[in-house]
Amino acid sequence: MRTLDGELPLDGAAALLGLDLDVILTEGFKQATTMKIEVVRAETGCELTTRPEQLLAVVSDCPVATSAPRLSFADTAALADLVLAHLSGR
Repeated sequence: MRTLDGELPLDGAAALLGLDLDVILTEGFKQATTMKIEVVRAETGCELTTRPEQLLAVVSDCPVATSAPRLSFADTAALADLVLAHLSGR
């Protein structure tokens, strides 16, 4: 555990890990230009905040306007398959 003076950018957080990693799953980092899985709940509004070209998938309990795959919260296996397919370039 480390105490930091401020928030790190995603590449700074990854560098802190100091490991040769294939995948890092994070929460937050909305300004990063990496691919994202956006989680949208009806109770907080069904508007997407991620740019379409950065959207790998949407996990939602409400309809959203997107061409990205939309999964329910129960679709964990489908989400894992989607992430693995993305990582393998399929």
